[in-house]
Amino acid sequence: MDPLDKKILWELHENCRVSYQTLSNILGISANAVKKRVAKLIDTGVIHSFTALLSFERMNSEALIGLVYTDGYEKETHFIQELGNNPMVHVVGTIASGSGGAYNFTAQYIGAQGLAELGRHVRTLDHVTDTELFPLLMPKDHILSKALPVHLKKISGNFSNADLKVLRWLIDDPRMSISDVANNTGLTARRVGRTIQQLMDKGVMFSVRWNLSAGGYDLISIRTRIDEKKKSINEATEWVRSKFPEEFWMNYISADAPLVFFSFVVLNMRVAERIGRAIKEADFVKSTIISVQFSETKFPWLGTLKLREMIKEANLD
Repeated sequence: MDPLDKKILWELHENCRVSYQTLSNILGISANAVKKRVAKLIDTGVIHSFTALLSFERMNSEALIGLVYTDGYEKETHFIQELGNNPMVHVVGTIASGSGGAYNFTAQYIGAQGLAELGRHVRTLDHVTDTELFPLLMPKDHILSKALPVHLKKISGNFSNADLKVLRWLIDDPRMSISDVANNTGLTARRVGRTIQQLMDKGVMFSVRWNLSAGGYDLISIRTRIDEKKKSINEATEWVRSKFPEEFWMNYISADAPLVFFSFVVLNMRVAERIGRAIKEADFVKSTIISVQFSETKFPWLGTLKLREMIKEANLD
């Protein structure tokens, strides 16, 4: 996976319905070359799936990263399923641990009550010995972070029956052509095209989900505590991004502490060790903890589950 593949993934993350020609114009390669790269990313599993969901703003929701530690006696696949059974959890990963089991997860919650319910769910799972929950700062500047489905445009309007008719088909195949949606809904192609744009204006996102380890790479996360007297979080992020442009993937920023979770895609652990050492030795870094992720399991976004509920309640049959 080279820098062009990464750019393709990020463009698809923001809008997976973007045309190959538009991607061609953005990337400076032919539309056919873009199509081949996307096909390869799908075939290798790096592109896990395409999805439709409500944005964080539309749901008035927040995000967090969680770490879960166990006594090591759990059945891993069962434990992951139990953790992911909570509708707020959308990704669970297994990470290296010196003793017992260790997992990371990302989740979406609504309000303090949602956060409390999520924490209780995680803490009361069998075999859990400790947990850490880190509410995240929602990124408002895509230059700093585009990791979450954040819709930066003005959002307004309720969903009409026409909206839900179109969504009924796009929720399972977000890249379905306008003509196919028109055939399935009985709406005109022009109406479908207009409706899709209106859906996006109302906070619906058509995005991509990825599995970077499927491409033969290793995914590492470096939890970094920043000395804000020396550098701000944003300055630290830009330093890391510029220092390791090939390996840097994304960053998650803690909302209540000077912590950043930097994620990198690396070819091997030697590269990971070099990156970890350089960050640890930076004068603005107070401490680092490196986690190596072995695998991850995807669960539906809360925003996708909400859309399915809306479609079901509309009784479109």
